[in-house]
Amino acid sequence: MTIPKTVETWRNSLDNYFQYKDRFPHLEFDTNTGWGWLPPNDEVFDAFNYVKKFVDPKRILEIGYYRGHSTSYLADVFPDAHIVSSSPRHEKWKESHQATQEFGKGRIEIIPVPSPSVIHYLPDVHDVKLGGFDFAFIDGSHMTYDVYSDIHVALRLEIPYMMFDNADQTGVADAIGWYVAHGCLEKIASFTYKGLSKGKYKDNDLTLFRNISEKIYRGADQRVYRDIMHI
Repeated sequence: MTIPKTVETWRNSLDNYFQYKDRFPHLEFDTNTGWGWLPPNDEVFDAFNYVKKFVDPKRILEIGYYRGHSTSYLADVFPDAHIVSSSPRHEKWKESHQATQEFGKGRIEIIPVPSPSVIHYLPDVHDVKLGGFDFAFIDGSHMTYDVYSDIHVALRLEIPYMMFDNADQTGVADAIGWYVAHGCLEKIASFTYKGLSKGKYKDNDLTLFRNISEKIYRGADQRVYRDIMHI
């Protein structure tokens, strides 16, 4: 098999290219197109394996689906977990959601509704055995207000742990910082990985937080939540 010259692999190794293509045959790893996917490198899997050891989730909510990379990695690392992912009906969702759900063999459910509206399609329970979630992976829009809304969804569902991709980016960091300052989130661990998009490498952070709020959405500062509470 000859790899087209236009294809940039996540790691500068032919062996790793074939390893990940074999492991995730339904995924596209050409980083010359679209956004940079979450790469299947050691640092990313170290972060997810840390979550497996520390949290061992059985019901995962993913906020932000693009083409199925992170969704598939979660299914691979957490073989006993059921994953619910939310996504707008964008072109990459149309191209990939069926193959991603088939890869999950019944454990992946992709709801074509963006956050925060997706909460209307989720069970409003907090017991994992009854359909609640014990872990959230948040990688949707990185605009501050959107991240505020995503975190609000996780808090409203009383999800005990959440991990953010690109936690170092300004919009994501600002939203997380507000919830940390108001006693809602506590940082557990952070992992840096190198991503590649259109030939350019960039360091990114995956950061795990614990929910330490006491149902903050019920006694929230209305100046911040007035546009969020309608969900």
